[in-house]
Amino acid sequence: KELLDIIYCSLNKDPTDRFGTTRDMAIALENVPQSETDREEAEELLRELSAGRAITKVRTGTLPPLSITISGPGPRVQPRPVTSPRIRQPTAATLTPIRGRRKRKNKMMLPAMGLIFAGLGSGVFLQYQNIKEQEAKARADSQHVADSLEAEAKASRGTRVIVGLPDGVRVLINNQLYGNGERLEAPKGAYTASATASGFEPLITQVEVLAGENDTLTLVMKPLVAAAPPPAQVQQPRQAVVRAPVDSGEIRLSVMPTHAEISVDGNRIGSGRARARLPVGQHLIRYSAPNCDPEDRTLTVLKGEPQLVSLITLQCH
Repeated sequence: KELLDIIYCSLNKDPTDRFGTTRDMAIALENVPQSETDREEAEELLRELSAGRAITKVRTGTLPPLSITISGPGPRVQPRPVTSPRIRQPTAATLTPIRGRRKRKNKMMLPAMGLIFAGLGSGVFLQYQNIKEQEAKARADSQHVADSLEAEAKASRGTRVIVGLPDGVRVLINNQLYGNGERLEAPKGAYTASATASGFEPLITQVEVLAGENDTLTLVMKPLVAAAPPPAQVQQPRQAVVRAPVDSGEIRLSVMPTHAEISVDGNRIGSGRARARLPVGQHLIRYSAPNCDPEDRTLTVLKGEPQLVSLITLQCH
């Protein structure tokens, strides 16, 4: 009856009809009459539960029927008066050393402290993960900005491949030297190209670089004209030699890449595309370019209509 009163009081819908504090409810539970054997059994079960061990389940069907039953909400039961629990007389079976109680309390505190430290560790780990994610996002944003700037810079630059210079000659453009087959990569604009070589006139010209374009830049240096020998003081009469007319024909040549040089019988006639008039007969044509395998062809020049030679493609590396 006393236990049912406590249960019904705890289940009242009106908060004012329930226990005011947990202490009031605990005192009421302490006042429920029970034998010392029942109390010791209850304490043993509580110790097993606090240690995390399973206890034997009791089926309600095996219990005797209650003398008081209800259907629906419990009755309005006023809380039992707050009284101090009855003082029990210690017995040999209930006497427990204080040291043992303290040990049990310490054993219960260790799991609680473990949970507290685990919670703190989880919080620190989550904060660490958050900081790492923020740093990774900052690095990704910085890399995206750098890639955008690089793409914008590439879009505003152009490339020119240097061709046409004499062997071994390098041209100065934008404070940097370039040779045949090398690439000039610079922002769009106009640049001054200058070069000097023995036996050639100095080269000074303007080079224009267009944004986003890759083109060939042909630089031609004119050979120096040899000075005419001084007239002889005594000129001997010369006998005129009559030469027969030399038959010739025109040829048109083309090669890929466009900066590849075209030579006929060892004489350079141009690069990419070239045309020349040669004497009738066989001639050796050579196509060459940096980082490419040279190609030699034999051509027979005929008198008459211009000869168009098929496009030659070099194997480049």
